[in-house]
Amino acid sequence: MTFEQNQETPEFVAEHELHVRALTTPVRIRISRRKSDGALLVEQSHFIKTAIQYLPHSANQPFFCAESKVLDEILATMLSFYDQAVRRGYTPSEKWLVANTGFRQTASD
Repeated sequence: MTFEQNQETPEFVAEHELHVRALTTPVRIRISRRKSDGALLVEQSHFIKTAIQYLPHSANQPFFCAESKVLDEILATMLSFYDQAVRRGYTPSEKWLVANTGFRQTASD
């Protein structure tokens, strides 16, 4: 059996849309569950990269908790970067949300 044959397709759980403070670009969060161990996997339509970050931040690790905790953690992290930049005097910009070019527009893509 090859590596590709051993890959399981995660089960779709939910998709949520959120906004980061004053930014108008919607951030879509898609959550799937890995059947083998129940881990929640996250796809984001956008990552945050403010003026004080070197690279965009993404939630790319599996989560072993409730769906609501996953959303809370992602939003808290995005808000933290946003708030830190504003406190340092930077004006919020839609450019802070970097599109994830690998994000599938629908869960079935």
